[in-house]
Amino acid sequence: MDATVKAAWVAALRSGKYKQGEAAMYNRTTDAYCCLGVLCAVQDPFSVSFMGLPGSNIAPTPELRAGLDDADINILMAANDTHRWTFEEIATYIEDML
Repeated sequence: MDATVKAAWVAALRSGKYKQGEAAMYNRTTDAYCCLGVLCAVQDPFSVSFMGLPGSNIAPTPELRAGLDDADINILMAANDTHRWTFEEIATYIEDML
């Protein structure tokens, strides 16, 4: 994973700036992000304007994956949505495992 993006992503997850949500990278109604939505927002704030629209992606587009493969994406989606890890717990996982 790109080290610069990783550091910015971890910092953003811990910043308190992003409300955590589930089942979508960004939920316009609740103004909440999954951890992967934060990854996209950190790299390209404009990308958030397309999240949450009908037909929008449920995972980062290839150019915003920062070196994450499909297995990484699936693990992070499960951590956020199924296991309901906090952004702090996800940030620690990213630091230690990616």
